[in-house]
Amino acid sequence: MVIDIKNIDVSGRGGVLDIDGIKIKTPNYLPNQKDINSLIKSPFVNGHNFPNVNVGTYTKWLDSQKIVLISENLENYKKIKYALRSEIKKMDKAGVKRKLLHFEFYNDVLTLSGKQLDILLKLQAEVGADVIEIPNKFSIDDYKRVLDRADKWRRSEGIEKELMGIANSGSDIEMLKDKTEIISCVGANLKKEDRPLLNAIRDYLKQEDIWVHAHSVPRSYSAVGWNGTLSVLLNYYGVDTISTAVGNPKGARRFILEYNEMNEEQKMDVAQDSRYFNPIDYSTLQCRNIVNDTRLSNFCNCPVCQENSVDTIVKNTTTANANIRSHEVFAYQNESSNYQTEIKKNLSNDYFNSKKYATEIASLFRTQS
Repeated sequence: MVIDIKNIDVSGRGGVLDIDGIKIKTPNYLPNQKDINSLIKSPFVNGHNFPNVNVGTYTKWLDSQKIVLISENLENYKKIKYALRSEIKKMDKAGVKRKLLHFEFYNDVLTLSGKQLDILLKLQAEVGADVIEIPNKFSIDDYKRVLDRADKWRRSEGIEKELMGIANSGSDIEMLKDKTEIISCVGANLKKEDRPLLNAIRDYLKQEDIWVHAHSVPRSYSAVGWNGTLSVLLNYYGVDTISTAVGNPKGARRFILEYNEMNEEQKMDVAQDSRYFNPIDYSTLQCRNIVNDTRLSNFCNCPVCQENSVDTIVKNTTTANANIRSHEVFAYQNESSNYQTEIKKNLSNDYFNSKKYATEIASLFRTQS
């Protein structure tokens, strides 16, 4: 696997990412399992207009109990392996050719033992992940040793897949930039809108030929009251590909139980709370704050937005969220393509500055760093 950075200008960099023969242009959006499920569920998406998803991601949440169970008991390990393999195969049916498996950890996971680390590396290899991430629940000094351990594991097991180092902080980036003999890519965990982490990517990796992927990217940013996003324009900092966050299953189960007890009016309130990504200005306003009969084709020409208004995509509460997320996938991919073009022309700065909310977020990040 290699990324060939072909163009770098003031506000972005573009290239070609090659994962075992499957090539995609960057910057780009890598859909996760929730995105894929939404595309399948949306009534406006079908086999004729289903987006091309060559590379996708699957996020797996783990708590300390689950980690102990799969590390200490072979049968428990096999159960989670087969279940996870089955889930990932669903992405194959949607046309996903290369997959990343990303681990998110509940707060009760403070660190990992050597045995637990080995199990998580092995799990990725055995369920079909095409890149092996090295989980990071460690201090910087400990993670240096973990990287060496992962490299030895790969060699001893005869694994030819590339290794991805995980960065939770700017200090991690500074350390990982000198570990390219072990890792060929960096996965930045951006669920906390970490400004120093983004600045470190810009300062240490943007000029380097190393693939930078952002995991767990927020769909809207607290910095602007949740009303806007950076989306794929994280490339401004040197991020080549992004995937959005997947909520933890425990919280999702609680919401489903509550949702099932709601009446139709309450369910419509939930649908109206959904946030629509507007590629014109990168706003993510709640649907209730967009004029209901506004033609969404004014903003986006994706299959969801064509011939629809906010009212028509959320009126069926059972598919409202799927429609919103499906639109995001199409819009993110289109914005990626647009930015690739502007980078080639050395005009990415003008394009970035034309997106009101992305510009505002970047400005706030600069003043608050």
